[in-house]
Order: sequence, then structure tokens, then C-alpha cells
Amino acid sequence: MHDSTSGAHVRRHDGLFSRLMISGRRRVALAVTLLTLLAAGGIADAGSRRGGRGGGRLGKVVGGIRSSGGSRGGGGRVSSGHGSSGHGSSGHGHIRSGYRSYRGPGLWSTASYGGLTFLRPTVDLYGGLQRVVESDGAAIGEVRLGFDRIALLGRYSGYQESAGPGLEPIRLDLAAAGVGFELFGGRDGKVWLEGFVSGIRTVPSDRRAGVAIGLRVEQRLDARFSLFGAARRYMFTGDVKATEAVAGIQASFLRASYRILDFNVGPALRGPEIGIAARF
Repeated sequence: MHDSTSGAHVRRHDGLFSRLMISGRRRVALAVTLLTLLAAGGIADAGSRRGGRGGGRLGKVVGGIRSSGGSRGGGGRVSSGHGSSGHGSSGHGHIRSGYRSYRGPGLWSTASYGGLTFLRPTVDLYGGLQRVVESDGAAIGEVRLGFDRIALLGRYSGYQESAGPGLEPIRLDLAAAGVGFELFGGRDGKVWLEGFVSGIRTVPSDRRAGVAIGLRVEQRLDARFSLFGAARRYMFTGDVKATEAVAGIQASFLRASYRILDFNVGPALRGPEIGIAARF
């Protein structure tokens, strides 16, 4: 009787183990599928990248920003002598985006020195490159200091596009610093509310200050794979606004995503992105 009970107990555990293994395989399959879809999107965008030679997306966005009110830049909406009339209508743009993509939920730990206990944050770093449709490209850098349910955030994105032979490249720099608060979540997934002070600078010269608010979602699939997504709304002086959305997957230290930055004064800057994330 005891042997039969033990055998049934072992079979129940074997069945549970098998179900967990299948679940793990399904998660890996999901991760591979998402990576394939992201790669396919990148190939499709690369094919359409050179489709229009009438003007890059970044040039149109920068032209729209400079033509709106509230400029604080040195030079404002006045031509800077670099052929600014051609800056908004030629070249291809390259987006530099990297989503503030950090792996898994933010944690913190403590360290003791000389009998004193100090709070030691988790440091997440990210660097990525994005290819922008009908433009050239961009690169992004992000840093995050996690203290349990609160995180200090910083990010910088630089976009560049050729303006044509002999002309200064068109640029758009976006910087933001802020704080994130964990709304809810568990060990494998969290939802964060984020707030920023931000600013943009363009070449030809224009500068604007603003604020931003956003949400970020993280979901760990297993020890190596995790999903992430974020949406932010930027509001700058001169009635310039932008919406940013990004979604992707992280496999170990590699991250693949698709990002859209859509200003209300020009076409959306969108395209696939790949980068490297590190945690200390």
C-alpha cells in the first residue's frame, strides 16, 4: 500500500515537471518567434529606406519644430548660413533610439562597511542603434539606478540625417532625466510610472524645454528571455509634442525592439533597434 502511494506521488511530480518543461519550451519558442518578427520588420524597413529621395523624415521633423513658436535656441528660426532651406528637404535620416530597456524588475541590495549598512542600488545601462525608415539612423544611451520601488532615470537620444553634399548634417538631440515608481508587479513582471524633465536641441539651431510622462512594462519569460514595452508623451514649449512607443525582447545581454517617435510637426521616426544591456 505504501509503495503504491509513493508511486502515485512520484507520478504526480513527474507530470508537474513535464508540464513545467513544456511551458518553458513554449516560452523559448515565443521568444524566438518575436525575434524573427522583429528581424523581418527590420528587413522590410531597410528595403523601403531609400524609397523617397524628396527629403528625409528627420529633416521634415526639424523643419516643423523650427517653424513652430516658442524657440529658445540661438538662431531660432533664422537661417544659420548652412543652407538651412535645404536642410529640411534632402537626405535620409538615421534614428538613434534605444529604449530605455533594462532587464527584469529593478532590485536593490545592501552593503556593510565598518559596522554601517549602506543602500546599494542596482545599475542598469543600455546602448543601442536604430535604423529609421526613409532616414539615416540614431543611437541611444540609458541609465537606471534602482532602489526597490523607486528608480532614478536618465536617457539621451541623438538622431542624424544627411542634408546633402557640402551641407551640415541635420541633428535632433533629446535628453531626459526623471524618476520611476513601481505601480504593481511581482518577481517576474512589473509596471512602472515614469516622469521626466526633458529638452530637445536641433541643428539648424533650436532648443526647447519640456516634460514627459510614461509607462513601462517588464515581463520575464525565463532566466534568459524577457519582454518589455514602454510609451511616453513629451510636451515641449511652442506647442511641440511627441509620442514615443517601443516594444521588444531581451535575450541575455542582447536586446531587439521596434521604436516609434512621432512628433506633431512631422512624420514619425520609426524603425528597428538593436542594443546591449548590462546590469551591475
